[in-house]
Amino acid sequence: MFDIIKVNRLVEMTERLSKAYPKVYLVLEEFNIDAIPMLKYAKFNLRAVLQEAQESISKNILGVPLMRTVDAVKYFDRKSMIVIVKKSPLAEPLREITTNVANKQITLPALILSTEEVSAMLDRMTLMNLYNQYNINGVNIIGNQLIRLMRGLQTFTGVDYHLKYQLYGPENNIAKIFDIDDTAIVIQGPLMHENNFTIKTAQTYRTRYPNIPIVISTWKGEANDDFRNACKNISVVLLENDLPEDEAYSHVNHQIKSSYEGVNYIVKNTNVKYILKTRTDQRINRPDFLMYFRNLQKAFPPIDNKLEGRLVVINNANTHIWIPFFISDFLAFGFTSDILKLYSLKLQDTKSGESKYFSHHRNRFEYHIRAVLDKSKLNFYAFLPLISSLSKQNRKLYNFNRMNKRFFTPESYIMKSFYEKHIAPIDYTKYLETYWKFMRDYLIVADSETFLFDWQKYNTYFTYQDFEGSHFDHGKWLHLYNNLNI
Repeated sequence: MFDIIKVNRLVEMTERLSKAYPKVYLVLEEFNIDAIPMLKYAKFNLRAVLQEAQESISKNILGVPLMRTVDAVKYFDRKSMIVIVKKSPLAEPLREITTNVANKQITLPALILSTEEVSAMLDRMTLMNLYNQYNINGVNIIGNQLIRLMRGLQTFTGVDYHLKYQLYGPENNIAKIFDIDDTAIVIQGPLMHENNFTIKTAQTYRTRYPNIPIVISTWKGEANDDFRNACKNISVVLLENDLPEDEAYSHVNHQIKSSYEGVNYIVKNTNVKYILKTRTDQRINRPDFLMYFRNLQKAFPPIDNKLEGRLVVINNANTHIWIPFFISDFLAFGFTSDILKLYSLKLQDTKSGESKYFSHHRNRFEYHIRAVLDKSKLNFYAFLPLISSLSKQNRKLYNFNRMNKRFFTPESYIMKSFYEKHIAPIDYTKYLETYWKFMRDYLIVADSETFLFDWQKYNTYFTYQDFEGSHFDHGKWLHLYNNLNI
């Protein structure tokens, strides 16, 4: 394993030097062909690879001319520098070399690197180049750079940067355009202007689904004229809503209002069968994602007539096994009538007793969570057959169930309100049991990695792999679906 900090420092030094000394001459005391693309990544003008006096069969290496050192000297100037590749690294790689040019002495900087350092620098530069392309353009076709990408991942992951893994090549034969018109997409939240992420997301969706309604539901003051024109050019409806007077805990009222306004617009102005609600800082990169969601609906029909169909939600750290109704609010897919029900909620009142109690007693709430969620003792697969008999026998679980009536998160507030309004009243002595029945009968948990889900809020790839932990993924949900008997 390379010294990551040292390699990052060398890359930064090299990129900084390229601005001051753009003309570089390469000396390969230890041959490493990686030096040439590495220097080009650093934006040097690689003038020549210097060699000794003997003649060489080849005239260039990777398109860079070979030149004898005695002939190259006359081209040296104050914008030139030397890069020397040696077998072993030096403690201080930056040196100066003094030479005579036209009867004048000129001092050139010399960067001396080892073969391993050069390869590691190229790995990092390749990785970062791909990372930057991804942030700007979404999924890219990487081709044969994938091998070096994987090597770079082994060396550099975990240090300031996370590369999204949702990469696929031209060999995939998924259709790029889907001719459906019975599904709509609502993208809600504050606009993400960095790298034009929100509008490029909408453009991507429009390219793949040219005939569906797409709505961006945001706030007044978020969009400028360029953004409005971009929406108009791709037939995307832009709703600029007034902010709610009370944002409530963790901006839950913002989410409810912007989601509702977008969904309500679809209901009033179209006759689509399905709606996908997602967010302005998120993108789904799998081209056929709407087909995937629609097929999940067909594979798992509703349990009764309280909903027209199941709601598809996403797996991640917010779709919790043990915290009732703590279900990710990233996206929801379902029949239009059901999505409208989901977001036709009363805005939360921060002056309410529940809200005040939560804000004043959150530490107590978290203590009870830890008491119930002792991972060393609590196993979902072992616990599942016992849940109907444990609600009152297990004192910790019983207290936790009762306590939850007064606690909420934005995720649980939305889903709990939806359940109470459209499914059934909640018996808080059987809260966890009720939650699992809701998951079994009315939801489908889809894995984010299946449809190449990208979450830009924290500038990271979004894959949540918690196979033995405390969150639902599709596999755990499927086990619940087939094995929960209450």
